[in-house]
Amino acid sequence: MKHFLIATIAAVFLTWLTIWYLSDQVAIEEKAARETAYLAQFKVMKPRAEKGEAKAQYIIARLYHEGKGVGKNLKAAARLYTKAADKGHASASARLGSMYEKGEGVKKDVFKAIEWYRLAAVLGGNADAQFALGQVYFNGRGVQTDYAESFAWNLKAARQGHGAAQFLIGSMYQDGWSVKSDYPEAYMWYTLAIPNAEQAKAFDPIYDPVNARKKLMTRMNKFQISQGERKAKEYKGRR
Repeated sequence: MKHFLIATIAAVFLTWLTIWYLSDQVAIEEKAARETAYLAQFKVMKPRAEKGEAKAQYIIARLYHEGKGVGKNLKAAARLYTKAADKGHASASARLGSMYEKGEGVKKDVFKAIEWYRLAAVLGGNADAQFALGQVYFNGRGVQTDYAESFAWNLKAARQGHGAAQFLIGSMYQDGWSVKSDYPEAYMWYTLAIPNAEQAKAFDPIYDPVNARKKLMTRMNKFQISQGERKAKEYKGRR
């Protein structure tokens, strides 16, 4: 019996070890395949970027920024984002704003960051830039704290499906930041944010719409919950 038990444990351990090894190998192979694809993209897009194509400049800048397919080079990324942004590329403007805000590849400058965010948000309708402006006004970074302005920018991003912005709009309705507290409306925005929860939590782990909605429900009566459900259903229907 003792030998049988030892053999069983050994078999289970070997099975687990094999599964772990195979899973690890698959992950390594997938990563290598992605890096190969990024490198191929870099080789295709680099000549087009050098000819002045804004989209190609943005793609090469992202690869440098994130170190995908090539070594990370923040200065090169900032330079190419600038070239693309100067041609009106909204996503490049948003990324450049983030680099100025964090001091990545450029000297940290909150005022320049706001200028690039605003350009991307207003002219390009970029949701990331709209959300970034919402953060700027909420936290008073480079501008006076203005919750109403923050709400307005976050709402623009939230309506475009930006998960973190949707979470924040839910939070602002829940706690009455610049708007009247409205639990059904908060419930609606948390519900809308749930499919985008990973994006929201990637920005900040506490931006968890599932957990936030669960806690909110403890404050709501059945009628309010049904209102929130109806609002979410109607909003999705309009989209």
